[in-house]
Amino acid sequence: MCKALGLRWIIAAAGLALLLAAALGCTTEVEVPGETVIVEKEGVKQVEVPGETVVVEKEVVKQVEVPGKTVVVEKIVVATPLPEPQQSGELVVGLTVVNPPIFLPSEEHFAAGAFLADVGVFESLFRHSWADPPELGEPSSEGIGTSWTIGPDQSYVDIKIRDGVMFNGGYGELTVEDVVHSYSDAIREGSQFQRADFHKRYLKSAEVIDGNTMRLNTRTPDEGGIGGLDPTWWRQAANTTADFVFMVSKKVYDEKGPEEALTTMVATGPFNAVSWVAGEELIIEPKVSHWRGVSPKIERGRFIELPEISTQIAAWQVGEIHMFKPPIRFIRDTIDSVPRSWRKELDRGTGQSVVFGGNYWAEKWLERDEVVFPRSGLKADDEHPWIGDPRDDATMERARKVRRALSMAIDRELLNTLALDGLGRVSYTNSGFKDTDKGWSPDWVIPYDPDGAKALLAETGFPDCFTIPFQIAPDLGVVVIVDVGKAVAQMWTQIGCKVEIEQTAYSARRPTLVERSIDIPWLMQSEAYSFLDQSKFHSMIPNAGFNYGVELPNDVSQPWYDNLKIGDPAERIANNAKMEEFVSHWMLFAPMVERTQSWLIRPEVVEWRPYFGLGVNSIETVVLER
Repeated sequence: MCKALGLRWIIAAAGLALLLAAALGCTTEVEVPGETVIVEKEGVKQVEVPGETVVVEKEVVKQVEVPGKTVVVEKIVVATPLPEPQQSGELVVGLTVVNPPIFLPSEEHFAAGAFLADVGVFESLFRHSWADPPELGEPSSEGIGTSWTIGPDQSYVDIKIRDGVMFNGGYGELTVEDVVHSYSDAIREGSQFQRADFHKRYLKSAEVIDGNTMRLNTRTPDEGGIGGLDPTWWRQAANTTADFVFMVSKKVYDEKGPEEALTTMVATGPFNAVSWVAGEELIIEPKVSHWRGVSPKIERGRFIELPEISTQIAAWQVGEIHMFKPPIRFIRDTIDSVPRSWRKELDRGTGQSVVFGGNYWAEKWLERDEVVFPRSGLKADDEHPWIGDPRDDATMERARKVRRALSMAIDRELLNTLALDGLGRVSYTNSGFKDTDKGWSPDWVIPYDPDGAKALLAETGFPDCFTIPFQIAPDLGVVVIVDVGKAVAQMWTQIGCKVEIEQTAYSARRPTLVERSIDIPWLMQSEAYSFLDQSKFHSMIPNAGFNYGVELPNDVSQPWYDNLKIGDPAERIANNAKMEEFVSHWMLFAPMVERTQSWLIRPEVVEWRPYFGLGVNSIETVVLER
């Protein structure tokens, strides 16, 4: 049972005892030492525009966009010791999962990495300026990295590291060596870091240049890289994504070794973790002072695991928790049940797609110059009619019609009503293009037409449909809406298909994605959550990490490689539209609906200024009623 939660009666009501007991079986405890007062720090103001870097030693009053240049304006800010903050109360956040305390980047998987990114304990290299979500702030000099200079041939980027950033636990000041260690660990051979494969497409190594400068070296094509920096490299290292490399202490690693460093929490954020029990709760308390000058107004923060949505709602309604993120269909009734409560959307929307796994059409892994075709999951036969073999035009066309028929059988408007309570929106592209976007094509719209779907299946030799195994992972609640998958299964049943829902956990299924052996349709988030100028379709190209269970022909995926070198966002968007055209024509996905992620907040929380992102963040900005 959860420690000191005050929720025993709620948990019992929701029937959670067995779930929590199972979670406690993998519990890990971590001791986290004290804090350090900052006397002095350095700060920089910056304006970024694609191009070269110019440094000017004066304070900027207003940001100026200069096409083709990056203007970096530096200033020194001397901070006096912070007064004791006027803190009040305990903030309690309800979560579906409290992830385990893992404090080496190379051992961090996606869910745990996203958790670390949001709880105020760890920090990223860079920070965006604040903008009200779902807007994304501009790149700024407010982070641990204060300014950066890109080499003329993009073979490296040099980053200045801020002085006065302190680790907790008596481990002293963060140094350039710590930042280099953090990046080196994240991209080392065998790293499980959630975005290791992405970073290693352009990053080769990190090194110390001088006492406050690090260098990130990029990979040449001969070294398996893209030959320069990814155009979104800065965004991927900043605080508004769950993908950033978090800063850890090299001294801890050197003194304790990798096994003990894995569970030793030494970090630079505005909060210390004072108790962290996987599957149960994380308790954080503010540091006396922090290098960013933030002064949290809460005495304590608690993140507690409540797996069942009924338990979360009950706890929120009676005031046992202040914030939680419910499935969208529960939002209207829940927020209406507590007067003066409010809702905050933090993202641009996450799409839900059926992925028709097994369509591996790439011939080569270009970075390795390695032939990968045919993959083990390529099974173009009567038991897998959604899979086409590019060596056989007949199976390709049959599979295309099967996939289109299954997509036509999905009533997207009804899905939005039933699963998203009408608060989402219909989606027709896996990449996030909407009919208001440049590059959109009306041909991408998939009409709801169950009779047409039956006729198309009859054309392919399946007048009564067939048996469809369909994976709906129960442990992907942060990105997958299980009710959408269940509704889709019912819609397929209505056109004669026999649907066998597979509920294997994503963590157990993931090896088949990495190995390219998955051969069934499955429910997954689309790429709609990322910006249209970002390189899309990476997870449909041969690589060492995650894959959708789909690989595009090499000529089709070439625009993705081109985008890695193109500075103009409009040109990158046009390239993404080209790839979307292919993916939509061949119906490799059935995009369905998009929903934004909303946090419901009780009236006791009178102020909160989060950044754009998927999870709760910026807890230091929370103000509670006195």
